[in-house]
Amino acid sequence: MTETEWATENPAPSKKLVPTWLWFCGGGCLLAVILGVVGVMWGVGKVQEYGNEELQYPRLREEIGFDERPAEWDFMFAVDIPLDMWIFADSRGYAVVIMRINEGDAEETRNQLFNPDFDGSFAGMGGREEMELTSLSVQGREIDMMTYYQASGGGAAGSNAGQAASIDITSPGADGMLIMMLIRQGGADKITGEEVTEVLAPFHVGPDR
Repeated sequence: MTETEWATENPAPSKKLVPTWLWFCGGGCLLAVILGVVGVMWGVGKVQEYGNEELQYPRLREEIGFDERPAEWDFMFAVDIPLDMWIFADSRGYAVVIMRINEGDAEETRNQLFNPDFDGSFAGMGGREEMELTSLSVQGREIDMMTYYQASGGGAAGSNAGQAASIDITSPGADGMLIMMLIRQGGADKITGEEVTEVLAPFHVGPDR
């Protein structure tokens, strides 16, 4: 068999897309992600650790500095499997998810997450619609913000459809990538730069504080 015939019959595996968990979350299935993570928590016997904000806020501070814990945030839980992720409920009407992407996946994740032509759908589930990429000035630093409508794939996921934003809050020179996702919990208004700036106020994002 020639090399050409072999390549035709045995095509190289396609390049890995953004990990399934990311578009499961970004496709309107946040509830399913939370339930899945809770299952992992029970499975590895780390429920108390993952649900202890006195342990998890210091872990978050290692990724991005902050002066005080945001008064509007109610800590839900955090995990470190399969990645570092922290989830909060914000009294201003958002679910807040902060995720650290490792260095090996960071470039590909950034190229898709902040690509206004990538809808983020996966396996027939809902994806992103009305994507708009903007540059937001926060504390004297320009960061990327993608706003979009998070569509549902039907079923129980429909209750999690709504306006969302992904913000690149990676510290300059850091390995990997740090992403903050805001998901509006009610209301049809697009998440604005002013709202994101307010949420980020306690954090050390740029030099002008």
